[in-house]
Order: sequence, then structure tokens, then C-alpha cells
Amino acid sequence: MYLYPLVKDKVKEEKYAAALKELRNRISVAFLLLNTIFVVVIFVMMQFNMDVLYIPWPIGLVFMMTCGIIMVVQIIRMLVDRTTTLTCIMTPTVLRFTPNEETNEIMRELARRLGRIDYALEHGLSGTRGG
Repeated sequence: MYLYPLVKDKVKEEKYAAALKELRNRISVAFLLLNTIFVVVIFVMMQFNMDVLYIPWPIGLVFMMTCGIIMVVQIIRMLVDRTTTLTCIMTPTVLRFTPNEETNEIMRELARRLGRIDYALEHGLSGTRGG
């Protein structure tokens, strides 16, 4: 049995892409809410049920701080992942915001300068601040 190329269907692809984005957003929100609920439940149990669930306060405080720190790290990591995804999407995107040829020429010259490693050596520049 051989594999044949898939027949592209734009309508289905757009529908699946929208459904996957919606799923990703729902999972992210659910994850954040479950983490928040977990921390709140632990905090309430420690405050009002001290006779049933007795944990000495310093150990309980460390437990709460650990859960809070883990949650903050997860949120930061999620934001980093989102920005990384955004940069991956934006990298191949062509932005056409230069209306005239003069600006285009300035941008080309700047790109040439930034792309050449030996530019600083040719123009007598060094890596130090003193020159």
C-alpha cells in the first residue's frame, strides 16, 4: 500500500485550524483555573480545618509558597511559549511598510551593514567604547 498526497481542502483546513486554536485556548484557561482552584482549596483547608489537617504553619507556608511559585513559573512559561510561537509565525511574514524608494535604499544599506561582519574593521571601528 502506497501513500498518496493529500488533497488540499482550504475550507477543512481553516475549520481545523480554528478548532485547534479554540482547543488550545480552552486548555490554557482550564489549566490556569485548575491551578488557581488547587491553591485556594489548599489554603482554605489549612486555615479552617487545622484540627483535621494539621500541618505546622512553617511547613504549610513553604507548601503554599511552593505551589504559588510553580504556578507563576507555569504562567511565565506559557507566555514565553506564546511569544515564541508569535515570532515563528511572524518570521516568514513579509511586511510592506516602506512606501518610497529612498526608504527602501536606506533599509537595504542598513541590512548590508548589519549583515557584514567585517564592516567594523573596514571603517576603523572596534568593539570597545573608547574607539
